[in-house]
This record gives sequence, C-alpha cells and structure tokens, in this order.
Amino acid sequence: MSSTSDQATALRYALLVSGAIPEQSAARLDPTVRPEAGVGGYPVVGALQALVQASLQRDGSSRTAWVSLSTVDLTGTYRLDFPNGTHRVDFTAAAANEVALIAAWVAAVNADADVNTIVRAEVDPTDNTRMRLSWLGLATGIHFSVPSGTGVIEVLTEYQSADVLLLERANVRVTVADTTSTEAWASWQILQTAYGFDGAISLANGQGIRTLVPCPGRAALFVYVYNAAGHADDASGCTYTTPIGLVAPVVVT
Repeated sequence: MSSTSDQATALRYALLVSGAIPEQSAARLDPTVRPEAGVGGYPVVGALQALVQASLQRDGSSRTAWVSLSTVDLTGTYRLDFPNGTHRVDFTAAAANEVALIAAWVAAVNADADVNTIVRAEVDPTDNTRMRLSWLGLATGIHFSVPSGTGVIEVLTEYQSADVLLLERANVRVTVADTTSTEAWASWQILQTAYGFDGAISLANGQGIRTLVPCPGRAALFVYVYNAAGHADDASGCTYTTPIGLVAPVVVT
C-alpha cells in the first residue's frame, strides 16, 4: 500500500505532467505584513496544489546591492568595503556630472583586484545614477564611507536571514449558528501537511525556498516573513529591499 507521502508525490507529478501550470493570479502581497483573520492572502479555492516561494534576494544565487549618492560631490573620494576594512576600494571622482561619476566608479570597482573577485559592478540598467553590485560567491557585508568631500553614499541591499511562516485559511462552510467555529476556521494557521512539510522555516545566507503544497480544504495561503536581518558585517546605514513571498495555484490549461 502506498504511503501518504508517495501518493502526494505522485499527485504533484501527475498534475505537472498533464500540463498543469502554476499561475499567480493575485497581485504580489507584502510578506512582512501579516493579514487579518478571515481576509487577505493568495486565494487557492479550487486548486489542487500551489507553488509557494519565499525569497530574500532577487537572485537566489547572488546578493545584490544598489549604491547611489544622496549628496553628490563631483571631486570627492568614495570608499566601499567588503566587509569593513577587509577588501577596500577607494574612488576619487573627477566627473562632469553624476551619471559620469557613477560610470567611472563602476569601472574603478571592476578594475580593483582587491574587490573584483568579490563583486561585479555595473551601471543600474533602470537608473544610470546608481551602481548595481552583484556578489560573485558567498555574500559578505558591505560598508561605505566618504574619506574626503561632501558626498553622501546610500546603499540598498538584501536581507540575508529571516524566519518564514507559511500560513493558511481554511475553506469550511459552517452550517450551524456558531460564531466561534466560523472565526476559528477563518483564522490564519501554520500550514502542515501529511507528508511532513513544516510551514515554519528559517532562511540563512540569503537563501529562499520554493515548494509545492496541497490546496484542498484551504481558502488562501500567505507567506509571512519576519525577523529579517542583513549580513552580520553590514554597515548600520544600509537599507534593505522587501522580501518576496508568492503563491501560485496550479491551474490545468
């Protein structure tokens, strides 16, 4: 006799082989804001499975940072460390404008043997007044300072650790006059499955998670991310992108 785990695995494969595809039909929700009881989340009524993802980084294999200047000094000196004092590049600008400064700074980072084995720099394709850094291997912290001049550096980067709860609301019709039961079924609970998936997960080293979960009996799913933290060696002035939490029900086409 097949185990529950074997049956669940067979169902997942059968759905995907038959042409079923995960389809995210709801707008992306902020996973750091826990929904109220009875509302919100990603609807999964009618779906047999859903693909669930929690991500700290835009690219799970590489940390990214965006470096910009809130105050521009066209002749100032700008410093980046990976992490503080370990691998350093100092860049002294001599630019006609901010766009030219960023382009020259990108070239300086990529030419510096002390840091170009750690990160790759490029002008951000969506904004030529900021530099985008991509780590080539294991992420480090990032520090920044201005040894001379009046420039002010800003760094936006990605969290490196967090706790995640995969939450569910039940799809149950209460046919008796029982407000307590109705509210209880509508409450958000941590998802557990018969084949051992634990809806409480800890992420580290910028990693994410993506998995298929069953949907029958569930009204909605929500990926809740909390306790997010940057790299232990990040400068205190870093700011961070919002993590991503997505749910895509499997739809048969």
